[in-house]
Amino acid sequence: MSEQMQIRTEFPNPQEQRSCWQTLNGYWDFRFGEETAYMRKINVPFAYQCELSGINDKAVHKEVWYKREFELNEELKKAKRIRLRFLACDYQTTVWVNGRFATSHTGGYGAFSADITDYLKPSGSQEIEIRVYDDLSANVPRGKQDWNEQTSRCWYYQTTGIWQSVWMEGYGEDYITSIRITPDVERTTAEFELELAEGIADEACAKVTTPDSRSYEFSCGIGNRKRIKLLTSYEKPDLIWDGHLWSPEHPNLYRVQLTLKKDGETVDEVKTYFAFRKIHSADGKIYLNDMPVKFKLVLDQGYWRNGGMTAPSCESLKEDILLAKQYGFNGARKHQKVEDPYFYYYADVLGFFTWAETPSGYIFDRREIAELTRLQMELIDKVYNHPSVVAYVPFNESWGIKEVLHNQAQQNLARSIYHLCKALDRNRLVVTNDGWENLELTDIVGVHDYAPYGENFKTDYVAIDGASCPAGRRIMAEGEQIGDKPVMLTEFGGIAMTSESGWGYGRQETSKTEFITRLKKLMENLEQTEVVGWCYTQLTDVEQEVNGLLDTDHKPKFSLEEIEDIFKR
Repeated sequence: MSEQMQIRTEFPNPQEQRSCWQTLNGYWDFRFGEETAYMRKINVPFAYQCELSGINDKAVHKEVWYKREFELNEELKKAKRIRLRFLACDYQTTVWVNGRFATSHTGGYGAFSADITDYLKPSGSQEIEIRVYDDLSANVPRGKQDWNEQTSRCWYYQTTGIWQSVWMEGYGEDYITSIRITPDVERTTAEFELELAEGIADEACAKVTTPDSRSYEFSCGIGNRKRIKLLTSYEKPDLIWDGHLWSPEHPNLYRVQLTLKKDGETVDEVKTYFAFRKIHSADGKIYLNDMPVKFKLVLDQGYWRNGGMTAPSCESLKEDILLAKQYGFNGARKHQKVEDPYFYYYADVLGFFTWAETPSGYIFDRREIAELTRLQMELIDKVYNHPSVVAYVPFNESWGIKEVLHNQAQQNLARSIYHLCKALDRNRLVVTNDGWENLELTDIVGVHDYAPYGENFKTDYVAIDGASCPAGRRIMAEGEQIGDKPVMLTEFGGIAMTSESGWGYGRQETSKTEFITRLKKLMENLEQTEVVGWCYTQLTDVEQEVNGLLDTDHKPKFSLEEIEDIFKR
């Protein structure tokens, strides 16, 4: 199959797998808002701006329409309830099924769904029609999507419409709509919080298989409730070694089969997993499972030359992680994007830390506050059960809170989002405003410094305080102190080659030998600081930004062994 004909057919969400489902990825009828008839085809879930969509039009079209006719497969024909699911559609989405309004959603990165059982015909052809409106507003979470018609600096072409998978799932009379699993490392327990669609099921069961293949079974009565909690408890497999815990070296997962029953018959069944791991910061250090850990991250924007923000396949997400690990990184800061679930899944399975960063808005006003808050909640919902996700990054470089250095209202927003994260998730770090102008209310002080050779590192990052300005910006907002917070260099490097079109940070190097020499010097200077971790810019080239270790096709530009030797030292 050619690149132009690639279709995403894998089950879209490996964290919550069901056997009764049907993909709606593939070719849909498509038109721009100014067109009156469906004269185009688009390959969902690729946005019309990218090559793999089959359209590849970079012009701004604020309104787009999708339509598709389909028939239910044999499994869904037997289902009593059917739900239509979207992983992401940018930005304002309205959905009709067989001419009847089914659902709507606002936002470019959150998942949404609707029970469409009552809108389906008894048999034969069904129809879905979707309208999406997406303008260039800068006061909504855009991430790296430029708010101008032409791209510039480190912002890229806009993504409009469906850009992650669409599918349907089938169930019995009742089904699980939400699963939150909260492990407790000290007690070796895991709490399952389940939300049900109808609340008419009478029993929930969990069969758990441990990393060493032991099996546990738990169940509880429901009693006509839509929200239930099931507390499960496990024996530690070893009284000395914590080999059951999750870490990059030992990515141990507990596999789970959740079953919902009514009158003894199964009405829904989901396969999922969780892991025991603990992450916290204290006394200037970061700890994983109560042992000091050093983050060696790479900045990952999650863009592809032919797919934009959409990976060509789930395997391409896996390959990115494997290449990053081969280069010597133990994790990624997923920059300004809520990624496809397969990225987090492979990070869980392969042992790869992930920082989940909230895409930025760029104008501080009431709309930005409302939509950033909603997106932060959606992001947490998406990644909550993934053990590899160890930190949230609500703000980057004061984007959207440009006067946070001294503006009390913008500081209050940043603090409120920190508290929101902690209210929803007590098991992850929060890096409140990564880059500069940090607030005391943060778990890590993140600093961005693109000094070409890191010549200032060994002096500027040994004895630092809140007023320090190593890269020309204050590390802390006015009146805020670092205290005993751990300090990380969360962006540096960004080296580009002059043989490439585009730009990088500092001067561009004329040869791979010069590139390696500069990178070695950077890391040598970094080793002489007191930072407890770092994040190198960046994994791949993206459009006009050509400072990646991989090119825009995600192929290595340099010897894996040579780069690995530098980063692993």
